[in-house]
Amino acid sequence: MKILHYSLGFPPYARGGLAKYAIDLMKEEAAAGNEVALLWPGSIRLINSIPCIKKRNSRLGIKSFELINGLPLPQIYGIRDFRHYNMTADGRYLSLFLKGYRPDVIHFHTLMGLPPVFLDRAKELGIVTVYTTHDFFGICPKTILFYQGHSCRLNRACNHCPECNAQALDYKKQVLIQSKLYRKIKDNRIIKQIRKSQKERKFLQEETEEKHITGNPAGKGQYRKLRHHFLEMFQKMDGIHFNSRYMSDTFSNFCSIKNGRIITISHSDIGDHRKTAAGKVLDKKRVRLGYLGAIAGYKGFYILLEALDSLYEKDIRNFELTVYSDSLIEREYLVKKPPYEYKQLAEVMNSMDMLVVPSEVSFGFTVLEGLSYGVPVLAGEYVGACDLIQDGKNGIICSCSKEALEGALKEILCNADNITEMSLNIQKEQEIKTMPVHAAEIMSFYASLGGSKNG
Repeated sequence: MKILHYSLGFPPYARGGLAKYAIDLMKEEAAAGNEVALLWPGSIRLINSIPCIKKRNSRLGIKSFELINGLPLPQIYGIRDFRHYNMTADGRYLSLFLKGYRPDVIHFHTLMGLPPVFLDRAKELGIVTVYTTHDFFGICPKTILFYQGHSCRLNRACNHCPECNAQALDYKKQVLIQSKLYRKIKDNRIIKQIRKSQKERKFLQEETEEKHITGNPAGKGQYRKLRHHFLEMFQKMDGIHFNSRYMSDTFSNFCSIKNGRIITISHSDIGDHRKTAAGKVLDKKRVRLGYLGAIAGYKGFYILLEALDSLYEKDIRNFELTVYSDSLIEREYLVKKPPYEYKQLAEVMNSMDMLVVPSEVSFGFTVLEGLSYGVPVLAGEYVGACDLIQDGKNGIICSCSKEALEGALKEILCNADNITEMSLNIQKEQEIKTMPVHAAEIMSFYASLGGSKNG
């Protein structure tokens, strides 16, 4: 089978769960004998602005094509300048590319940077199209569907979009971060530190900003129009791969999906390491909680902090919380360690008794990673990977509120033996999905949509 993926690019330029999953899936598909290629959104040129697709050097056994002068990439910063989001651009260059490469399947991992007419050109050629729901871009310009401490999953009117996107990057900055030069210097130590500090300041600002921050009131209609274009793109897909029930339910609030399938995901660093938990000894006087997400409100970090602060004030103090961040936040119970790499995952997981994932806007690989090391997980109900948790057996699922999280943590800390019991259940019964297994599921999904008709 000939499979073309559309994602944000190759590492190290593209990173994060979406990029890692896409690359790992492509490598598995290539290993199974398929011809695999990646189309990725590249530079935006201010002088020669004619869009085109250029072939680049293959990487990791995957053919590479760069989309030049596509739409800007808002990433997590949002959209506030609509002038450069041309949703009706000429797509003749797309037809030429697709006729030349002629894939059986195009698997989209994002709509960022993608001209909407791409789907029309693919449909004209009878190419099967599939989309994986890694985040909420298309529904939410900032990908997270979250505003001032609350989920926007029921906000169909874009009421808060102008305010929420008021600090989005301007067009010149978007052009810069998509440039070839930036790709080369992105991993420079100084640039990495600047990016990291800017991102943390952004999250902290959003958490503490005044409720009366204003955007353009007339902008609501523009955001609704933009969302409408993206929803039409979702509906044109031959199949939607939902990585969780939560994502399926949320997308269904905004549009009708004709061929959706829920398939939990994995990545190449997932293995069955449950036996490593057998030697752990739980200290009930110091239960080791771990948090692996970003120091950000939409990840539930500040709600977790409020819940633990409240317990601490009530003299329930038999815990410590380890975070892997250079955050300036201080607490007596807080243990801060530097950000970790995947090669350190075993050390990270074996140093905690329970993983806490308060909120995760899509799936939450950390849940699967924790379970793969025999670590029970306390997760908020809007964590996509809750599909892997049996409440009370291998973890705990609770509402995404400070009160609910505090109650669940109190129950665990006052009955810490339950953590050991849940870990034993994981060691005995938990199924750990590896990437080869998941890739086979995705290939089966392609086939069910007609993707193997030419393969």
